Amino acid sequence: MAREAIVARARRGGFRTAILIAGIVLVAANLRPAITVIGPLVERIRVDTGFSAATAGLLTTLPVLAFGLGAWVAAMLARRFGIDKALCASVVVLAAGIFVRAITGTVPLFLGTLVLGTGIAVANVLLPALVKRDFPGRLGAMTALYSGLLSGMGAIGSGVAVPLADGSLGWEGALAIWALPALVAAIVWIPQLTGDTRGEVADPVAAPGDTWRSRLGWEVTLFFGVQAFGFYVTIAWLPTILIADGLSEGRAGLMLFLLQAAVLVSVLTFPQAADRAADQRRLVGLMGALLFGGIIGLIVAGSTAAVLWVTMLGLAQGAGLALALMFFVLRSRDSHQVSELSGMAQGVGYTIAATGPVLAGVMHDATGGWTIVLVLLLAMAAIQLGMGLRAGRGAVIGG
Repeated sequence: MAREAIVARARRGGFRTAILIAGIVLVAANLRPAITVIGPLVERIRVDTGFSAATAGLLTTLPVLAFGLGAWVAAMLARRFGIDKALCASVVVLAAGIFVRAITGTVPLFLGTLVLGTGIAVANVLLPALVKRDFPGRLGAMTALYSGLLSGMGAIGSGVAVPLADGSLGWEGALAIWALPALVAAIVWIPQLTGDTRGEVADPVAAPGDTWRSRLGWEVTLFFGVQAFGFYVTIAWLPTILIADGLSEGRAGLMLFLLQAAVLVSVLTFPQAADRAADQRRLVGLMGALLFGGIIGLIVAGSTAAVLWVTMLGLAQGAGLALALMFFVLRSRDSHQVSELSGMAQGVGYTIAATGPVLAGVMHDATGGWTIVLVLLLAMAAIQLGMGLRAGRGAVIGG
């Protein structure tokens, strides 16, 4: 760790550090809007293309599947080419996928979505490794910065989708326009490719494969996977659950916005608290209390006091994401191990998460109600709490 920090400081002067931070901001800002723009437009796309509801549902699930598949190769790319080059390539792939998706036709729409999701997957994995390598003394602040951008820009992407599509752009243009900021991010990242990165790849402290053989690595992985499962089920079905309990469609939509706002609050605050703590088990306990409170409130009271239950749930889910991202850097010995742990956790985790909305829909169809889905979330919350208490111990993989 000490050697890696020295190499990072030698590579980055003050101006280059500022350019690096700007690059991180732009990369992080591009990792969610290309996906969240789909949700508000999916019905319009379905009508124009003649897709069935199941096919349209696949379009919204495909990026999460791509997250899982793309995460497997990210650590390998980082070891082979270096974090900087792999990150730049991932943003170029993201922009290319957005352009392909905007071409008229079913195949480009799905192919482009798969390509852009793969680019995002690689960047998802490598941003924590970059923070570990270049900002070892500011792990919490930098994690809060990029995770806050993930949440905030995701909300903006969904919020502006309909106004853009209602204008002269149409839904195709509303999807395609996000290629422009991705290209800007790639251009701003170019200065990071000109430095000497030999120090980055020489003599890593952690051996490849340590993470896969580590119990702690699997505890972090399961924590990430279960929290992602709960989040995607909530995003997919929370408005429907509240509408079924008597809330109007407009109010239910506002509850989803409130959830994302609460998520943003947590992802901006929990990383720095986690960085300052000797271990993170108390923060995990706070997350668990909020998570259980929000879910039990929805089970018992439903839409009554929905603002309270949804706020608690959003704070808990934001805390879960923030803690998972911090576990990647805090439980690893160097940036190579961060990329391996992040790739393992996101590869397994997003594969688990992709099953969540589908499983919830099947359970609803089988029972005719949503209580069983909320009970499922409660059971997953218990697993998340247990894995978090294990992952939150002040230890490192192989240390």
